[in-house]
Amino acid sequence: MSAIYCGAGTDLRPLIFCNDIKNFNYIDSQPYSEFGLLQSKSNYNGYNGFYRPYFISDLDNLMSRNNMSLVNVDGNIRRYSDGNKNVTYYTNTSIPEHTDKVKKIIEESDYIIVAGHDPDSKI
Repeated sequence: MSAIYCGAGTDLRPLIFCNDIKNFNYIDSQPYSEFGLLQSKSNYNGYNGFYRPYFISDLDNLMSRNNMSLVNVDGNIRRYSDGNKNVTYYTNTSIPEHTDKVKKIIEESDYIIVAGHDPDSKI
């Protein structure tokens, strides 16, 4: 079974408590911004006051502390695994603007995790 979690941040509760789910697809617009794409594209350079410079290192450390090893990094996609559960984390990915990048995982997910962030209706 698989689940998609938009606006996941560093929330590992689903990973820890949802034992029937083996494949998690986390999506977040961080580290660029925790607010998705900004209205002004001309300022979309990653250093506009909303950038979270420690997000990736915090995420990697949190995953490691929960026995999730970083398997590989491909651009904005980070993959973690403990041998039983897998997390594919799409960073710098904002919904609905980047829906085309994750369309396949949206269609193939068995569950949608909603906690603290209401995902766009495209999800």
